Amino acid sequence: MSAQTESEYVLDGPNETKRLGYQHEIIKDAMPGKRLLIFPVNVSGPPLRVLDSATADGKHLTSMRRSYGSGLTHSPRPGTWLRDIAQYLPAGSTLVGTDLVEHFFPPAVDRGNNITLEIQDITKPWPAEWEQSFDIAHQRLALPAAGPNGQAIVTSFANLVKPGGWIQLFEGDVYASHADNGVAANQFISLMRSAFTMMNSPKTLVHHLSGWLKAAGFENVEEHSVLPKLGANNSNADLVKKALFSNGVAATGLVAMAKSMPSLQLEFERSELDTLGARLEIELREHEMILPLTVVTGRRPL
Repeated sequence: MSAQTESEYVLDGPNETKRLGYQHEIIKDAMPGKRLLIFPVNVSGPPLRVLDSATADGKHLTSMRRSYGSGLTHSPRPGTWLRDIAQYLPAGSTLVGTDLVEHFFPPAVDRGNNITLEIQDITKPWPAEWEQSFDIAHQRLALPAAGPNGQAIVTSFANLVKPGGWIQLFEGDVYASHADNGVAANQFISLMRSAFTMMNSPKTLVHHLSGWLKAAGFENVEEHSVLPKLGANNSNADLVKKALFSNGVAATGLVAMAKSMPSLQLEFERSELDTLGARLEIELREHEMILPLTVVTGRRPL
């Protein structure tokens, strides 16, 4: 199955929905022990209350669409993380997902009996009744959209965790340099950097997460590096195909964004935009692409 044939490099609804699902599988495969949560969860314990902020997965592209308008068009299928984590939680647990706008949400019949979806912008105040009410608060790939206000947003989000509860923050480091990446892979990642710069996201964002949680009073704060296998280095042939597809769709979105913004500063020649998707697929069929992700966890003291 060719990624180019399947995706046609068009960021339409079905392709983006598929990309987000594939991205979730690839990230989960790279997590320690292939676990969605790094901290321990007592599956046989009492029901838990769990929050997934930015529940429409793959938030980097969602954030760009909000900031830059129609250059990116997609209809993500939210709650993939919630639906997956449900099987690892005690019976009767309550799951809440939040995102920017309601059109990210699926019909109620597709959400699951124990999943509730609410509209919430991470840059806005959270409902007062949610304060210190969640056993687990999770957020993945959302903070670049917060611009320079990352600490305030992390602190506000962390305030939703009850005493004894856990938080898990998950972000990518697009500023890390890796000489092993091919030319197309580095150009692909550099497009993300250009977008984050336009959103005023600090280059050192991922390196502040642990400190922000400690400043918010959390203990047992740990930082883990996760390296998704995004190309031929993955021994799972099915995940290689899914990485080719998902990266092709993502590249299309980034290229569309760059073309719609002539003033966007690029780290390579604009004439190379048209061939980026095809060149990236060729590279990843033979090599890996290193794009490190950072997971930070912490516990609110009892």
